[in-house]
Amino acid sequence: MKKLIIALILALVVIAIANMLIVEYRWFSKADMSIEYPTVNITYTLYPSKTSYREISYYSELDSCHYPTAKGCLTASGKIAEVGMVASNLFPFGTKLVIDGLTYTVEDRTNDEYSYRIDIFTGYGQRAYEQAKQLGITNKLVKIQ
Repeated sequence: MKKLIIALILALVVIAIANMLIVEYRWFSKADMSIEYPTVNITYTLYPSKTSYREISYYSELDSCHYPTAKGCLTASGKIAEVGMVASNLFPFGTKLVIDGLTYTVEDRTNDEYSYRIDIFTGYGQRAYEQAKQLGITNKLVKIQ
């Protein structure tokens, strides 16, 4: 009789351990399936060398003002566009770039199709639009300040 009780107790212990392992396995596999990985917002901060030749284009309010406000065109950085600003996906907002001896600040983004370009804002009105068209697309030496 004693051997039977010991055998039953051992059987119950084995069953209890097996159930714990199964429950623990299920718990771990559910946890593995529901792990939330942090999202990563990728920006186009490529940081080319401090000085390099880049494709330069020009834009004005008439051909590229996607968010007009009463004060002017709203840039991707949230500032109102003004001469001296550039659009670029290559650098973080606020980066200073020297092109042809003039210093520009990155405050806007380009279309992803042209993410390799630096787009210089020429201003507001028909005159700025004509200037942007006339200047066209060129390759110029760009220095990160």
